Amino acid sequence: KRSLQKDIEEFANLKGPISSAIHKHYGSSFKPKIIWLFITENIVWSKPDKEHAVGESIRIITERELRYYVQIAEHLGKAARYQFLAEFLKDQSIPGLGGQMVSAIRGKLGGKKFYSFVTTPRHLLKISFVNHRSLNDPEGAPTYQRLVSRSRLRDIGDYIKGGGFFPNNILINFRRTVRFDKVDQDESSSVIYGQLYLPDKYRSAWVIDGQHRLYGFSRIDDSFLDQNIMVVAFEM
Repeated sequence: KRSLQKDIEEFANLKGPISSAIHKHYGSSFKPKIIWLFITENIVWSKPDKEHAVGESIRIITERELRYYVQIAEHLGKAARYQFLAEFLKDQSIPGLGGQMVSAIRGKLGGKKFYSFVTTPRHLLKISFVNHRSLNDPEGAPTYQRLVSRSRLRDIGDYIKGGGFFPNNILINFRRTVRFDKVDQDESSSVIYGQLYLPDKYRSAWVIDGQHRLYGFSRIDDSFLDQNIMVVAFEM
């Protein structure tokens, strides 16, 4: 066990030059969200060391958290990157996710507001998640194992690559209120037609049913990610 104060300070001193180099390389129009990570193995972090890192906006990843991410990646493939980003950009609006608008109908079932629409796996994978567990919950990674089967994802990926498609809806819950602009309404059924703006934050859509249908796209070539998928979404 040792103090990490000096290591943290040295890392913090590098943040400015690294950030400047990134902006210089990509240009002033590039507005990245930079996540500063301190990854360690076999290191016991004291409370003062953790507080020092937090004060410098540095996030800590130990071997325990790393195992968590490795297990998620083994199950969700390349879509695991969005689960990773969600841990560090929680509740932050992401410019690259904004402006995603789809035609939709809005109605009510059981007193709950729902939306029915068509989108693509390319966007839905970015805002979706399959459990409520957090990085600090030791049961988090095993939950992925229970809810998502790697062999089933592989089979579904093969089905999609062979020309297969899904005629049934993926069911999700939006974790926050979404914007919906009314265009027209069917008075007899109270169904409203309009434009739905999908959330611009990671982990905004909790997948209740259809996990394998959605994440089956995460393990195959990107060229399949622009296929249409049907979605029914409730507001929590």
